[in-house]
Amino acid sequence: MKVAIIIPTLNEASTIGGLVKSLVEEPYLDKEIIVVDGGSTDGTAEIAKRSGAIVLMERGKHKCLSNARNQGARETRAEILCFLDGDYVRVGRNFIKNAMGHFEDLDVIGVTCKKVVIEDTLASKVQGSVNVSPSNKFWSKKFSAASGHIYVTTRVHFLRKQIFEKMGGFQLGFGEDVILLQKLNDYMGKNPKKKVIVEENSVFFTRRLSSFRRAFRRAVWCGRIIPGYIKKSKLSLRFKLVFLLVPSIYLFSLISIPLVLFSLWFLIPALIYITKIFLILYDFAISRNKYRLLTPVLDFVVSSGHTIGLLQYLSGKRALSHG
Repeated sequence: MKVAIIIPTLNEASTIGGLVKSLVEEPYLDKEIIVVDGGSTDGTAEIAKRSGAIVLMERGKHKCLSNARNQGARETRAEILCFLDGDYVRVGRNFIKNAMGHFEDLDVIGVTCKKVVIEDTLASKVQGSVNVSPSNKFWSKKFSAASGHIYVTTRVHFLRKQIFEKMGGFQLGFGEDVILLQKLNDYMGKNPKKKVIVEENSVFFTRRLSSFRRAFRRAVWCGRIIPGYIKKSKLSLRFKLVFLLVPSIYLFSLISIPLVLFSLWFLIPALIYITKIFLILYDFAISRNKYRLLTPVLDFVVSSGHTIGLLQYLSGKRALSHG
């Protein structure tokens, strides 16, 4: 049974070579590695080709992750599709072989693999401290339960092409993984014999954040395209406003804290983030994770990017493409 590993890229020169090499060295033979490049300027496409991948130049009006993945899926005749990201560092031994064995069962429509996070950059360590903090876990569960929104920590990496096409592929824009998972859940609800397997021995290695710069660029893109996603979502008005405005409110609150020295009027908006600072200190007191104390830096980077993205949307720049 043939599998196509589809990897969308945009300036991933630091990781794509190692990722493709680890896939090429996989003992599973009936495979093709397809890199769909969105116009990299750092040599990503050339490195991927030298490492053993089939390289396609991304086509279409809206160049983004979803568009590149969909293009890769259209270009292959493989029965199974595997979607990875260009910033993954590498895959473990037998990554493909372990996952593909499950598809001998015709009721298996997908396989989810195990993620191992490499925290070797300051940005990734700060993000990691946020993800595991008690307050973040508590409020994420509350928000998820109240909004009905699905939070995905690991997506379905291997999927039968027939099912992928039945789902309509990835929707362009924000939340594409979540929307595809919701469609899969609906499908399995109507077809109770179908199943998705979690394969703990198919391991891939990745970073949460390679840099604060990357976090900023991602936030700009999200801020620019999230209004369109919200319009189509089934969230209540309250949660739509949370998704849309909270990052910008955080930014104004953060900026207001030093401005209190000049005018007490700024104390009111500053109290919003000051409250969060107490939560950060609470988490630090429990975990003793020093990187949690740098959360305001990450919040400033992300909220600034999100706000700039919203301003781009309001100014008429509504393209789904990155950049």
